[in-house]
Amino acid sequence: MKKILITLTLTAFVLLTAGAVHAELITQSFTGTITTAVDNNAFGVAVNDSISWSATYDTQAQLTNSNYLVLNQNPNYKLQVTVGNRTFNETEDISYNTPDPFGGPSLMFGSGDIANGITGVSFVVDFKINPNAQNDTVFNLFESEFKIYEKKQNQNPMVVGTLDMTPSAVPVPSAILLLGAGLVGLAGFNRKK
Repeated sequence: MKKILITLTLTAFVLLTAGAVHAELITQSFTGTITTAVDNNAFGVAVNDSISWSATYDTQAQLTNSNYLVLNQNPNYKLQVTVGNRTFNETEDISYNTPDPFGGPSLMFGSGDIANGITGVSFVVDFKINPNAQNDTVFNLFESEFKIYEKKQNQNPMVVGTLDMTPSAVPVPSAILLLGAGLVGLAGFNRKK
């Protein structure tokens, strides 16, 4: 009887603790591919080079405008895109400090449900390639295609690429890990008895 009571108590604790985990921040890593690049560009990339990008967000977050998660609404939300020798992050977006709930860097999710996974990104950065550059540069990413323009009249992009929306590895939420650890502990406890 004592053994059953301890087992039930431990099981209830594990299930209640796992259920209490509501905000579930995960980080997913992805890749991308350069499809166009001018020779000797400032990023040191060429056609078919790979790039990397990652996103950190809450799997329980409420989406804005049906399928957008605006990253400037939570300081824990992150976006990084590395193209050659340059890494862009969410705070560089031209609308990051805008209070508009529809502005700023955003992740897009299929059918308005985070569980369906990331289907696109909205992200625009206005920057200088180096402090001595005469012209600003624009990194423009929408859905899965990005372009980097040197800001001149009718300028073609110097780098174009696409992002793959399939994560490199599927993260295991901590609630599932906690539940699994509890069950393994119960199995070990029962074997000792």
